[in-house]
Amino acid sequence: MKISAIPKSGRKGSVVYVNTRHGKVVRQFVCPSNPRTAEQQDHRNNVHAVTSRWRTLSAEQRAVWCAVTANTYFVTETGRRVRLNGYHHFVS
Repeated sequence: MKISAIPKSGRKGSVVYVNTRHGKVVRQFVCPSNPRTAEQQDHRNNVHAVTSRWRTLSAEQRAVWCAVTANTYFVTETGRRVRLNGYHHFVS
């Protein structure tokens, strides 16, 4: 439901005030689901392992990853060419 009252944002009890492109909206709060499937847990563990490994690299090693990606592009699902930074290239 769109509202035109005092500007608010955030959660108040069981309702949430949201600023959208259509204006201020109030809606019922819904607790986000977290199914914790095996696939989801594997993915989270993989992300944790890779980011932990990135943190162990020295400044020189990170600089090399950044230099390698200077002319490297990634094509998104929509066909856009995006330049990766050193961290994202390392993760990929």
